[in-house]
Amino acid sequence: MAQGLVSPGLERPWMRQWQAVRARWRGRMSTWRHPSWVCLAPPQGAACSALGVPVHDDALLPWRHWCEAHQGQHARLALSARWLLGTVLPVADGGLVVRQQAKAEAVSRWAHLLGLDESAWQQRWVTRSVALPQDLLVCAVPRALIDDVLAVAAHHRVALQWIGPWWAHGLRQWLSAQPPSDGKHRTLVMREAGWAVHAQAQGPRLVQLWAEPDAGDTPMGGVCVSLPSASQAELLQSPEAMAPILAGVANVWSPVR
Repeated sequence: MAQGLVSPGLERPWMRQWQAVRARWRGRMSTWRHPSWVCLAPPQGAACSALGVPVHDDALLPWRHWCEAHQGQHARLALSARWLLGTVLPVADGGLVVRQQAKAEAVSRWAHLLGLDESAWQQRWVTRSVALPQDLLVCAVPRALIDDVLAVAAHHRVALQWIGPWWAHGLRQWLSAQPPSDGKHRTLVMREAGWAVHAQAQGPRLVQLWAEPDAGDTPMGGVCVSLPSASQAELLQSPEAMAPILAGVANVWSPVR
């Protein structure tokens, strides 16, 4: 064989490998800029764990299938409210210390209700907070769920840019659209199958946040936002619409531990 020449039989496999690597790299860069939105929820009738929330084993199966089909891509994972604890605490004009105290107060309440000491809480729950204009939104999710979700993602080289409540986007948009406080309380109901998250605001300030089995009622003057009903793991159809919420809540469930 003449020096510097490569036979077609040797060139084609090498070129195919290079093209495959380049295609994967392009796909990964594309989803880094525009990550897929995936929603994960427990199946209806799922048994509750010792933490009082639905077990997540069955919900991991569609997540695993999604990751297998999207290896090497970037994603943002929206979680069902049925796995989450959430509350809002006033911290008007408070600095970092005030916010930390408010977060500690929320954790103390939840730990007391669940009969856990501080060490047991840290082992079983991941807690994150987001500063709102006059309040602090505090959320918690079972650590085992976060660990298992991240493990599946890592196995399939899926990079999770964000994990958080599916209702975060709707809540932020709704609060931003409220008029200056006129003394009236307004309610947002965020529904998924069999469950509802209620947010009550006075002007743009979030006053109360609670979740309960969905009775199907919407308060007079209230607004309802529903989780799209589809498969357990679902690619949301309007990822661009979710973008405004990221700046405010990206640190709620940052995968960085």
